[in-house]
Amino acid sequence: MRRLVLFVIAALLLTSIPASDISPDSRTSSMNLRSAAVGSFGHISDSMGELLFSEEFQSPSLGFNNSNWNLTRISNPSLFWIDDEKTQLSACLLGGSVLTAMQVFNRGVIADVSFSCSLGVSYFSIGWCDQWEDKGSEWIVDFRQCNNGVFIDYWDDGLFLVSYLDGERTVAPIHGVDLTRVTNFRIAWISSLVILEVDGEPSAFTSSNVPLGPLPFSIAISNHRHMLVNDNLVLDHVRVYNYDRSPKPLDPQIVHLWPNNESSVFIDDTIDFHLLGGSGSLYYSWDDEDYVGVDSPWDVPVPEVNGDHTLHVKATNDGIQWSTGRFVFHVRNYPPILEASSMPSEPIIDGLFKSDDASGAAQYEVTLRNECREDVVVSIALGFTKSHLYVAMESPVSDTYHSRATLYIDGNADGFWNDNSSDACVTCPSPSGDPLYDKVERPHGTSVVFRSPEGFARASATQDDVVFYEFMVSHSTLGINISRGIGLGIRISHGGINLALPRMDSLSHSSPLVVKNDGVLTAPSIILYRLSVVVVVALGVTAGAIGNLLMKRETFTLEQTLRNERLERVKLLLFSHERISIDRVSRMIGSDSEEAESLIVELLSRGFPAYQSEGDVIRVAPVEKKEKGV
Repeated sequence: MRRLVLFVIAALLLTSIPASDISPDSRTSSMNLRSAAVGSFGHISDSMGELLFSEEFQSPSLGFNNSNWNLTRISNPSLFWIDDEKTQLSACLLGGSVLTAMQVFNRGVIADVSFSCSLGVSYFSIGWCDQWEDKGSEWIVDFRQCNNGVFIDYWDDGLFLVSYLDGERTVAPIHGVDLTRVTNFRIAWISSLVILEVDGEPSAFTSSNVPLGPLPFSIAISNHRHMLVNDNLVLDHVRVYNYDRSPKPLDPQIVHLWPNNESSVFIDDTIDFHLLGGSGSLYYSWDDEDYVGVDSPWDVPVPEVNGDHTLHVKATNDGIQWSTGRFVFHVRNYPPILEASSMPSEPIIDGLFKSDDASGAAQYEVTLRNECREDVVVSIALGFTKSHLYVAMESPVSDTYHSRATLYIDGNADGFWNDNSSDACVTCPSPSGDPLYDKVERPHGTSVVFRSPEGFARASATQDDVVFYEFMVSHSTLGINISRGIGLGIRISHGGINLALPRMDSLSHSSPLVVKNDGVLTAPSIILYRLSVVVVVALGVTAGAIGNLLMKRETFTLEQTLRNERLERVKLLLFSHERISIDRVSRMIGSDSEEAESLIVELLSRGFPAYQSEGDVIRVAPVEKKEKGV
């Protein structure tokens, strides 16, 4: 009876909530949130001033005598000169090469670099950084071991623009570049952002974690400690200029960098701006309060109150000309408490999220944020067995050598990721991932919790080109009291970029996902939660409801029962998503795509207000009442 009541309440809630309220932050789920186009800053070459440093690679004294460079050799890698016009750094077995300029630079500079790479499995990086080697790194040389830096790097088939400030980083992917041919990169490291042009065309920028300097300019290529492949980096020239952009008269221009106007932000985010011209100060006011002035890097903190807030900004050029702007942002906190039922049986931990597993787990869609500060929606499932917490997740990134998922356990759900007895992190590599990622550690990686897998089962598998991860964590192993709830954090990694929830840049204090047992012994077939609103949709057909159907239909078979259950699942999925792919529906109900499509077609034929388009189902309007027979 309890399930029947829940089902009726859920149906009433869904029919009474308009589509725009079911997913209020759908505007932030795209893969590109930046407000400013890269080209809105103008071309970097328009701002190049005095030449500060130059290397044309036309002298064999590189790294010796009075050279501008310090050459670091590890395991004696080779350095070649090509026609006295280029030099080649090589990454051989257990080796790498680093060229570090003897001169250091502060922000307000532009680097012009021309090079090509053989593009194997090695890592390379070019730019400014203060540290590049760490014995614990998987690479012989790794600029991402720095505390402060601005550089481009190639990692796991991906090219990135990276900026570090005091160990915190921001990453922007660089697309559409053929590194096997000679390519010119121009990096502007200025007060509030880092801008990149490739062959004269704007390509990427970062607007947070921009270091102050001074930093040396360095070039590196590195072999992986466990790979037997050589790669080469051929350098044509390096030139460093000061950044000299004289402001135009009557020109303060406020450039809105991140995030989009009218999008959602977390309470610990900042709204990023850049000023072209002006007096150097940006003035802001939230909700018509008094204006506050901020200097470079012109990042405005958001209010610590959930809800919609209006931001006014203005800047002046010596009081002669003013520029203003108005923006609206929806401030939100991380998801609060999630509930999961007791599962009827122990699922098999094989990485395959099957319908049997789904029948006893609560399913959620949560929003992870990647290092580009873009929101990515990820499906997870949660459940409690008699002695374990079960977590499964669908990864939005591909299966590569460096792909893995990490589950952080905050045993007492206090928001502190401590190296104590109730906190741990469990990492599982993707099916093709490095086996060294299969480990259990303290949250900060300071020590191994258990050398045996007992109490921490995990597995990954690929289904329809999608990577799934499953975890089982023992309550008793960590001494967890499940009645208080368990705090969770999630991180999914792919080469040089991570996705995380909550934000765990430095694993300091943060609000975890708190999962509690709702006290129900056997969960419905699927429970789908939408974290953006306080709506819980309970699914399942009770024995009483089935009995009523049996009374009405004398030939009600088991096959018909199962099909009707799947119809109900599909219908509630369509209720909860304004647009969803058929493949995603099939995975969430544990069937193949053909069966899912046939169920969708049947619902549409009965009058469900939606239509199919290019493999997706699009709901056209909220359903006001339950259609007969649906």
